[in-house]
Amino acid sequence: MPYGIHTATKVSRVLDCLKKEGKAFVGRYYAVRYTWKALTREEAEAISKAGLYIVSIWEDGAADDPSYFSYSQGKADGYCAFNKDGYDRYTIDRRRLGDTPVPYRIGVYGSYDVLTWTKEQGIAEYFFQARASAWSRGRNSFPWPGYRLRQLASNEKMCGILVDPDDSQTSYGGWKHNLQ
Repeated sequence: MPYGIHTATKVSRVLDCLKKEGKAFVGRYYAVRYTWKALTREEAEAISKAGLYIVSIWEDGAADDPSYFSYSQGKADGYCAFNKDGYDRYTIDRRRLGDTPVPYRIGVYGSYDVLTWTKEQGIAEYFFQARASAWSRGRNSFPWPGYRLRQLASNEKMCGILVDPDDSQTSYGGWKHNLQ
């Protein structure tokens, strides 16, 4: 079972430490407004060069503000995540190199009930279970069947930065920056 972390903090300076901690992947954010937490090309290159995978996470709002979590915000974030995270540029680059682009696959981060609903609706392929044991009438304290990623804790200090530790029971959608 691969273990990793996700964080809003740049990780370039702690990659050796994360590897020593046995981490296989690093979840990093894409954002347009909240760019302080956004993954940069240089950081993606450093993570990949260190041999770790990157898990892309879209979050362009204040994650601690309940008003951010609404239907309209979710719809806007979904639109932006697809159109602003470089997928079009990636597709053009892959085709220019004679390679077939990997299809865009939608993932969702949420509680047991959110993951269940999105799976039933057929709108997501990757499921990232949030760590909040009281959510979903207590069921969220148990692993959701079929999760790709699962948050194990929140705001832990590791390698001198705050991280959320994660695990994966199957392919989690990690990628590496093309270092050629």
